[in-house]
Amino acid sequence: MDGYQLLEELQQQPHLPQLPIIVISGFAFQEEQQRALKLGARHYLVKPVSLTKLIEVIEAEAHTSSP
Repeated sequence: MDGYQLLEELQQQPHLPQLPIIVISGFAFQEEQQRALKLGARHYLVKPVSLTKLIEVIEAEAHTSSP
């Protein structure tokens, strides 16, 4: 199973909460990014990922999903 298949499976599970999914991929193609975001990913980062950028994205999601 690849990441896209996983995203498709998650979309079909209504009992799961909306998970903030961050995709980290070696593919920088716009089509790949759009596909992942359409399937429910909230962010798409291209390798090599800056640790600073990853922390920013995680913190943003933590603040978005907190009550």
